[in-house]
Amino acid sequence: MPRHHRPHLPGVPFHITARIQCGEKRFAGIEQTVAAMIREAGNRSDAGLIAYAVMPNHLHVVLQQGAQPLASYMQPLLRRVALLVRRTHDWEGHVFERRYRESACLTADYFRNAIAYVHLNAVRASLATTAGEYRWCSERAFCASEADRPRNRIAMEDALRVFARDDQDSLLQCAANYSAFVAWRTTMDARAAIPDSHGWHTPAPPVMSAGDDHWSRRYAPFVRGEVERRMTATRRMDLRDLAKIVMREIDPAMTLDDLRQGLSTRVACDVRERVVQRAVAVGYTGRALSSFLRVSPATISRLRAGL
Repeated sequence: MPRHHRPHLPGVPFHITARIQCGEKRFAGIEQTVAAMIREAGNRSDAGLIAYAVMPNHLHVVLQQGAQPLASYMQPLLRRVALLVRRTHDWEGHVFERRYRESACLTADYFRNAIAYVHLNAVRASLATTAGEYRWCSERAFCASEADRPRNRIAMEDALRVFARDDQDSLLQCAANYSAFVAWRTTMDARAAIPDSHGWHTPAPPVMSAGDDHWSRRYAPFVRGEVERRMTATRRMDLRDLAKIVMREIDPAMTLDDLRQGLSTRVACDVRERVVQRAVAVGYTGRALSSFLRVSPATISRLRAGL
């Protein structure tokens, strides 16, 4: 089987995951050293570190790719981590179960959720009650006024501004907005864990209008070509599949039935608008969208007018 070709998208943020063989908890006891290695990996790369979390059997990194390939950051890092694990646990053979996995953050919503997901990993695993309580993730550095390295601080500050509500928001206010977003994400996770939550009220996500504008200025120019390439590749994608992708990015707990029953919550409206934008871009007509979303043609026209 041919190996997965790593994307080369300078300027684009990526969420990267690397897992230990067989789920072995080989990072237990050495989390602090692994976290330090993640922070120090930037010395050999021009990538900007944005967020990270070291779990007992895997690690997460969110970084902005520089001019160099992702491998310039990840390969030296994973090599050092593997040597540490072998030395600490007298381990022979491969430490990581497969090549690391990367996912490009191509929208502001996906980017915000990736950062929150990484920082909340320990909470989901019941290793901490809050993200800030977990010592081996970057949340405290992400929200702080200073970080260990200037390059990391710049990357983190740029990412933190994606949580801005108003153009005049300071970094301190952006950090408070980020905390509100994490609280909303935690609530949505709790809802997803309830088997019968269909009638449960869905809280609207915090409004990040200025953050969206910052994304458009700071990151969108780098992701635009990749988005257009993917949209072309998915030109014949079924509307159901397209809608599921959008829901997974904005509200993983939402179902197609939720989307198509005319909910007027902020989340449902955002998902509906995003579905229309992407569907129109790949050639779907207003009539087809009206039938699929079960809304009037006039509603589709209003959503299209905002493109």
